[in-house]
Amino acid sequence: MKTRIGAALAAAMVFACVSWCGADVVLRCVSYNITGAGGSPRAGLDTILQAIGNESVAGRSLPVDLVAIQEVGSQTTTTQDVVVMLNAIYGPGVYARGALNGATTGAGTQGVVFNTQKLQLIGELAVGTAGTSSQPRQTLRHRFRTVGAPASSDFYVYNGHWKASDDSTSEGRRRIEAMAIRADADALGANVGIIYVGDFNLYRSTDQAFQHMLTPGFAQAFDPIGRAGAWHDNASFIDIATQAPAVSPGSGLTGGGLDDRFDWHMVSGVVMTTPAAGLSYLAGSYHTFGNNGSVPINGNINDGSSTALPGLPNRVTVLNLLTTVTDHLPVVADYVVLIQGACCNGPACTFVSDQACAGAWSSGSCSPSPCAEATGACCAATGCCTASTQAACAGSWISGAGCAPNPCSAPPGACCAADGSCAMTTQCACAQIWTGGSCTPNPCPQPTGACCRGTACTIESSAACAGSGAGSFRGVGTACGTPGNPTTCCRANFNGQSGISVQDLFDFLAAYFANATGADFNQSGLVSVQDIFDFLAAYFAGCS
Repeated sequence: MKTRIGAALAAAMVFACVSWCGADVVLRCVSYNITGAGGSPRAGLDTILQAIGNESVAGRSLPVDLVAIQEVGSQTTTTQDVVVMLNAIYGPGVYARGALNGATTGAGTQGVVFNTQKLQLIGELAVGTAGTSSQPRQTLRHRFRTVGAPASSDFYVYNGHWKASDDSTSEGRRRIEAMAIRADADALGANVGIIYVGDFNLYRSTDQAFQHMLTPGFAQAFDPIGRAGAWHDNASFIDIATQAPAVSPGSGLTGGGLDDRFDWHMVSGVVMTTPAAGLSYLAGSYHTFGNNGSVPINGNINDGSSTALPGLPNRVTVLNLLTTVTDHLPVVADYVVLIQGACCNGPACTFVSDQACAGAWSSGSCSPSPCAEATGACCAATGCCTASTQAACAGSWISGAGCAPNPCSAPPGACCAADGSCAMTTQCACAQIWTGGSCTPNPCPQPTGACCRGTACTIESSAACAGSGAGSFRGVGTACGTPGNPTTCCRANFNGQSGISVQDLFDFLAAYFANATGADFNQSGLVSVQDIFDFLAAYFAGCS
């Protein structure tokens, strides 16, 4: 580490939740050394934090939501100043802070600021023991949970400020800190989402602390960008250099220009994959804010050759502030917190994250299943259609189809109407009598009624009545009368009761003298004495 005039070495981190992605939560994480152990942050930090949120990374540009900082005086002073800055930009009460101060032998402690609309701080813990021959400052462990999410989405942030200087003693003290962090993190168990951030003061990847972080185990650390090497004063790593952004900065800041990768994000193995739930790194998002590699090694971050931050309208202002606010650059990476829920692919329900769901996702579980089975057209062999699920369909099922118009097909057959006529149609469309087959010859039963041949009455079809003896068909459904009381063909049974009797004669004469229409026995249109003669002739002839 370079010598700092008038101040101890510092480091900082900022974690920012930048959007809701369905049920999953995207987090923008920023590691930044604000050099604030001696008091309030320098003027312009608020502009830089806002610019980090405004920067577009893979189409994402949203405000920072979680700020973990190092080299702060205390949580109630320097960290609270950052809370006030962010609330002035995004609204009162949006940001809050942690409360734990870690033990330190110099250059302050670490702190955390977070957006309460996105994150809950579940717990804080100081890791390791600070001492003049061990780690200089306790690492702070913060446990976070996205608002409204289950505990399975929790992740941990280890916020550290490791021993400075490039000598064997300092390297050994950094290793002590790395050992404390790994022991604590490994005790959390397998498949835990962890981000290790801070000012690690590493000069090369052979450093004992770095190598210990890479040791296999539950909490094995990984460099998200895989850029191992000798970072110090190496132009091959200029794009990820974080100290120092100015060759000749103001009082209290280290100068010399960009030539060290001191500020870091490292992650546990599960974060580098796509876990079923929890934290996952978004590939390609890790970068040093304001540094795209367009400035020379040992140069100023605001050098005229810089092409960084092209999308920011105040890029020049921001680049200039990066040389005066602190002597480190922010390191930015985006993560997504994957939250499991019910994924419906038709009636099938699987419990996966929104990103892993190829169907319709909703929060909650698969027990009971929220997935409604799809309906379609169920076609019976008759050609009839009903809306049904596939499981309930006893015929052939057409997915997603409706029954209007009817999509079902069936062979036509003979459908018999009440009048005996025949039409070819499907069984489902036949509203009368279905016989199937052909209408040639007509298979339909013909309607019958009373057929009169003289006073003899039989029940026949109209065709049979006309074709055999030229009878008189009295209409479909007409009856001959009950046995012993013929009526339809026996007009002499005038009162229609008990067959022909003298009472019929009396009843006819009564109707005749009353000039009733019923007395027009011969149906001449007039009631006359001839009707008496005709009635008597029929009366004495009787009925067969």
